[in-house]
Amino acid sequence: MSVNSYVLTGMTLLLLFHFFSVAVDNLATFYCFDD
Repeated sequence: MSVNSYVLTGMTLLLLFHFFSVAVDNLATFYCFDD
């Protein structure tokens, strides 16, 4: 694998982790309001 591949993979993982964190945050807020 070239360095570019590693960079793209790292950025993709960061993006996925970011979206996952936002989704969890939204779910937590939703359940808090629902409660």
